[in-house]
Amino acid sequence: MIIIEKINYYTSYKDDLILRDILATDRTILANERTVLAYIRAFLNFVIAGMSVLKIFNSLLMKILGITFIFISFFFLIIGIKKYLKLNKALKSIRNY
Repeated sequence: MIIIEKINYYTSYKDDLILRDILATDRTILANERTVLAYIRAFLNFVIAGMSVLKIFNSLLMKILGITFIFISFFFLIIGIKKYLKLNKALKSIRNY
């Protein structure tokens, strides 16, 4: 089994970071926030679609489809939050120099 060490590449360059690098980090943080908001928006869209299908149609196939949409929506939410937290943790180690 290969063990990969977590290396913060920015620690050796703390004194060499210029304004451009700091602003790039800020843009990346904002992009990360936009991405998690897009995942939340997809979650809400799938929940609304699933609930709409459940309320409008009465056939068994449509009820299964509606419930499937609702379950898929939670995967969007979980994946989005996990990606956000992972990247946010990495960005905090860069930003806290």
